[in-house]
Amino acid sequence: MNLFLAISEELDGLIAENNKYCATVKSELELIESDVRKAQEKEKEEPETRIKDITFRALKAKFIEVLKDTQATQIEYKTAVKGKISRQAKIIDPTLTNEQIEEVCNDPDVRQNFWEIILKIIIRVLENFWQIRCLVQVI
Repeated sequence: MNLFLAISEELDGLIAENNKYCATVKSELELIESDVRKAQEKEKEEPETRIKDITFRALKAKFIEVLKDTQATQIEYKTAVKGKISRQAKIIDPTLTNEQIEEVCNDPDVRQNFWEIILKIIIRVLENFWQIRCLVQVI
């Protein structure tokens, strides 16, 4: 369980870092676009202007492609995490409503409390298992 939380936190950090990189690339693309527009206004027929424009369009298209792929991966990850939390929540408490499960999935504080409850239950199950195992060895 703690491994899952550690991986989840690491992925959240990577997603935040990736979002910063995307913002930086977007800013740089805006600067390049501005440069291309200025070149088109001043030197419309120059080959260098066309090269700048073609290069900019290719970079922008690639950035959009990578951004869409990144967003799809993030959605896939969030959906998988939500499904895992939902299944575990239903195992722990089958009486939970869909709204309560959504709250567990979406609120980090509630999710942390949920993981602590699961961890306590696992510890109790393991303690009971070891007690039973000790009893079996005695018998």
